[in-house]
Amino acid sequence: MAANGYDASVVTYTTLIDGLCKSGDLDAAQALLQKMADAGCAPNVVTYTALIDGLCKARRPHDAIQTVKRMLRSGCEPDLVTYNSLIHGLCMANRMDDAGLVLQELVRNGFAPNHITYSTLVIWNCRRRRLDQARGLIREMILRGSVCNLVVYIDCIFGFCEARCQSSRYECRDGDEMIESGRIPDVVTYNTFISGLCKAGKLDKGLEMLEEMDRGGIPPDVVTFCSIISGLCKANRIDDAFQVFKGMLERGCVPDSLTYSIMLDNLSRANRLDTVDEVLEHMQAMKAGCVMEVYTHNAFIGALCRSGKFPLAKNILLGMIESGSLPNLLSYNFVIDGLCKSGNVDDAWKLSRKMLDSGCCKPDVIFFNTLISGFCKAGRLSQAHQLLIEMKAKNICVPDVVTYNTLIDGQSKFGSLKQAKLLLQEMQAVGCKPNVVTYAALINGYAKHGMYEEAESLFDEMSAKGCFPDIITYNTVLSAFSKAGMMSKAEGVYQQLKNKTSYCSPDAITYRILIDGYCRAEDTEQGLTLLQEMTARGWSCDSYTYNVLIAKLAETEEVPSKALAVYQQMLDQDCVPSASIFNSLVRLFLRTGDVNSARSMVQEMNEKGHLVDASNLEALNKESNDAS
Repeated sequence: MAANGYDASVVTYTTLIDGLCKSGDLDAAQALLQKMADAGCAPNVVTYTALIDGLCKARRPHDAIQTVKRMLRSGCEPDLVTYNSLIHGLCMANRMDDAGLVLQELVRNGFAPNHITYSTLVIWNCRRRRLDQARGLIREMILRGSVCNLVVYIDCIFGFCEARCQSSRYECRDGDEMIESGRIPDVVTYNTFISGLCKAGKLDKGLEMLEEMDRGGIPPDVVTFCSIISGLCKANRIDDAFQVFKGMLERGCVPDSLTYSIMLDNLSRANRLDTVDEVLEHMQAMKAGCVMEVYTHNAFIGALCRSGKFPLAKNILLGMIESGSLPNLLSYNFVIDGLCKSGNVDDAWKLSRKMLDSGCCKPDVIFFNTLISGFCKAGRLSQAHQLLIEMKAKNICVPDVVTYNTLIDGQSKFGSLKQAKLLLQEMQAVGCKPNVVTYAALINGYAKHGMYEEAESLFDEMSAKGCFPDIITYNTVLSAFSKAGMMSKAEGVYQQLKNKTSYCSPDAITYRILIDGYCRAEDTEQGLTLLQEMTARGWSCDSYTYNVLIAKLAETEEVPSKALAVYQQMLDQDCVPSASIFNSLVRLFLRTGDVNSARSMVQEMNEKGHLVDASNLEALNKESNDAS
């Protein structure tokens, strides 16, 4: 234009500056403002406002303020649109106090804030959780006669309801102010209220508001019901949620997929399978095109598996496939795990092959570990080992410590100890570090098959490699030595255990194992010592251990005092004597010549309904005949 001899007007410059601002080229817009001034064309309020608004929207409030100052220096006064743009920009930049100062300046300069001014400040104060300021602005707005639109009220309500989650100071009371100002809440407003109340845990208040909607002739929609049902489910109020769901149906409000999913998911997790069936029947009857999400199917399948209904869970999974709702890996893992635990390993195997052949899911280590565990428990060790080979050969996933532990435990329990040891060496070779479960499984296998030296060697090895035994491992080794009569070794392990109090110490099982072992070795004195130590540490002795100790004392002691002391201790601990204990004491009395005590004990046995051993009855009859 200038090249052709035309001078640009203020309208031309303003239009160009506005266009540059809207396209995001703010530096060019600022340069053009300067060029405009240099050309002797004075920018007007519209020109400045266009640039200020652009800078504010670009979150450049500092430049916007500088432009306002330049505007004032040039003698051009801001108008209400200019102030509103600046207020909005400062609010966006979280400079709420500065926005409040601009409001004060606006009033001082003779302008009356309009609904846009107040709306901007109210909304952003709510979003910034400056709720006292927001409420004050609403009251000021009403006093000035400015009408607050519905969007502002909804945003304000949401802000107050959200803040209720963090502080009991704030309540959702703005509905009353809406009505006072002539704004009648609609379903969207109520939904905002109810959503905020439910998130704040004010579920009963939300239910009251649902009734208020009915009284006011405002029909709740699917969003209303979904908010309340979701809130009640999160609070574990499943029965109340189901009642709201039924109320929804009675009102003729058709649930959507989300509502069905929330209801089915939570009912399944609560094992309310009958109610799940009821919801499913309604969902199918409505034929509303609702499709259960995969995670909802999974919750239902998981609930069925927890209830032991594995065939039904399998049918649900197959039904998913037929309906086109493809199951994910979790769906398969749930059912395969359930089938394996119920002993249906063949069904689990067939389902796993179906998954792999379809290519719908990539198996993970949990998938393989579940199958390996199922085969090991069924004693089908070769198939379990074949799965390990498949994992490694196809490079599907890397076997972890659980994989090896499961295989080692299975091989050990069924006596394949050489194979179990090879697996231990393999896992070490591939960098999979054995843990206490690994060693305990193999030690237990050695112990059960009488390979005590191997068990001891492996026990020493695990400590040397920094894998410290837990109490289960200690008890396994102690049991092996005790049953083998190797009490000196058992005593050594026991002393080691007592010195390792930093991570484990003897428990009730430890003492029971040792007392049994010492009684087998005819060392009742050590058994008595351990019994006292056991009770001193706060552990209770069981009937079996008392029986072992009393029986051995009755067999070896010349006087009944020690056995009777143990018997009295047993009674003091409210441990009910068994028939075996009574019979041991009868034998002791007969052996020491205390026939009267033997007869008293037999009478007590009869009163308690215990059977007296035939040998004891024969001995008593003999004593009676000899006495006559």
